[in-house]
Amino acid sequence: MQISRAPHKYAAASMKRANAIWRKTKLGTIVPGNIVRVMFAIPSMDLKRAMATNVRRTRHEKELSQEELADRAGLSARYLGSIERATVSASVTVLGRLAQALHVDACELIRIPQRRR
Repeated sequence: MQISRAPHKYAAASMKRANAIWRKTKLGTIVPGNIVRVMFAIPSMDLKRAMATNVRRTRHEKELSQEELADRAGLSARYLGSIERATVSASVTVLGRLAQALHVDACELIRIPQRRR
């Protein structure tokens, strides 16, 4: 049995409506014609900002300067500064280099920091 892939005449309107709802609420992921609820959400902080916070915090804990950490990770100090300010998105390769240079698990660098009480 073959399933027809011809678009439904209301498919475009349905997608526009789904996109509008998603843009306003950010409650889910759009699958053609439907909004599928997200099973998990990252509360109030994206991974780029989480990584920035964690790299800076860990670097300070290890008493390293940006230049020292950048040298250990094979990065420029300017690029490391951009990562710590969350103005760039570091690749997985860079994440691994930083984790290795800081002697921590890479997951620790992208974990959402707990709020201080």
